[in-house]
Amino acid sequence: DPAAEKALVRKLDRRLIPFLALLYLCSFLDRVNIGNAKLAHIDQDLALTGAEYNWSLSIFFIGYV
Repeated sequence: DPAAEKALVRKLDRRLIPFLALLYLCSFLDRVNIGNAKLAHIDQDLALTGAEYNWSLSIFFIGYV
């Protein structure tokens, strides 16, 4: 039934969209904080080379996938 399918999709959208928006906000805030940490020379404080810093960011972002 198309009406029932439409109602189900609407119900799922109402539940999923706010949750996904919150996850996107958290992801954005994390990226901003990492950028600010880079500007504050966290890589020098931790004695990381450029490649080590990039690897650490890559490992950190795997959690978002």
